[in-house]
Amino acid sequence: MDSYDLIIIGAGPAGLAASIYALERQLKTLIVEANVPGGQLVTLYPHKNIYDYPGFGSIKGSHLAQKMVEHAVHEGAQIEESMQVSRVIPHNIDFTVKTERGELDTKAVILATGMGHYQPRKLGIPGEEELKSKGIFYQKLPERLVGKRIVVIGGGDTALETAVTAAEKGATVTVIHRSPEFRALEKTLSHAKSLSLPLYTSVQTIAFHGDEKVERVEIIKSNGAHSFLSTDLVAVCIGVELHNTFLSQLGVTIDKQ
Repeated sequence: MDSYDLIIIGAGPAGLAASIYALERQLKTLIVEANVPGGQLVTLYPHKNIYDYPGFGSIKGSHLAQKMVEHAVHEGAQIEESMQVSRVIPHNIDFTVKTERGELDTKAVILATGMGHYQPRKLGIPGEEELKSKGIFYQKLPERLVGKRIVVIGGGDTALETAVTAAEKGATVTVIHRSPEFRALEKTLSHAKSLSLPLYTSVQTIAFHGDEKVERVEIIKSNGAHSFLSTDLVAVCIGVELHNTFLSQLGVTIDKQ
């Protein structure tokens, strides 16, 4: 059984930062990552511009993640990616970390899993499964969007930032949100309004329609009226949900909001 001073579960920004500090203290450290290093910056928001990270006025999520990974590796970080942890077993003075590739022994464990092993949340409406790979995207859109008609569904920062990015790339964008108010930061909302994007609130998305690809989004307004929005692409940005997490086995309470 391989033995370490410290095992960090999760190679997102928190896990990578923790590894740098650990390596400065000359601890034998292993980072275990279920997906790829970088966390949500690469799995959900690779093309999203980050504006609130100190030292960078604006940087894409994937570029910021790459810089973090390069820093950790330069310090000597050992990263095992695509390795799922199934259980952490505490003993008197150490821990056993069980993975799909075997067991690891460590003196200490840092849980830097963020939201855990996650996947984008779906709407669960008619037409979604049939068209999910035919013009329906989750949390992000393709790079080439000039001339495309796009419907963005959601009211948080990801939804509005996705809409703004698409509009700046030459797309015609409409944003629909089921609640009366947007949850995005005021700066993000102001940016969307400055581009005169149609922002509809209190609108429910009830179905997707199309044959070979998504063609229309069926919605219902607060007054009960049904209507259809013609579209080429749809971006569903309504958050993420936990998937196959082991944290509950450790007695960690998970808030699924």
